[in-house]
Amino acid sequence: MVREEFCGLQAKQLLSRFGITSPPVDVEAIASRCGLAVDYVDLPDGFSGQLRRERRVIQANQAHHPHRQRWTIAHELGHYVLGHDAVLFVGDTQELGDPRKFNDREADIFAANLLMPAEWIKDDWITTNNYKDLARLYWVSGEAITRRLLALKLLD
Repeated sequence: MVREEFCGLQAKQLLSRFGITSPPVDVEAIASRCGLAVDYVDLPDGFSGQLRRERRVIQANQAHHPHRQRWTIAHELGHYVLGHDAVLFVGDTQELGDPRKFNDREADIFAANLLMPAEWIKDDWITTNNYKDLARLYWVSGEAITRRLLALKLLD
């Protein structure tokens, strides 16, 4: 079972620990303060990034848009903070029991809460009521902010 509340709480605690109170969240600075370097590297198409725990580095695809890179860094920070172990597979299974799918879902929940904390989004939505303005404010894609607004039941 995905631990949505736990993942959100971990992101909230990390923001609090580092005194981050407004957007946009500097994910590179957070990674650094967690003892992780961020490297932008040439990666194959369709590969956004990875956490190299043994080297204490997050790798992000240098060819991706900065919004995607920020999401990737936040996602990989999620794997780190949530203590996910690397799980290697030969094939890409889509089964519900696939540990990668479970871990990636948790890392995505963490990333959404780190980049777009619910309280901030709710407050800013009241004043802007425009998803494009929110996306610019939070330095995220239109898709990311729309998904967050839907998850928080601020959009129909």
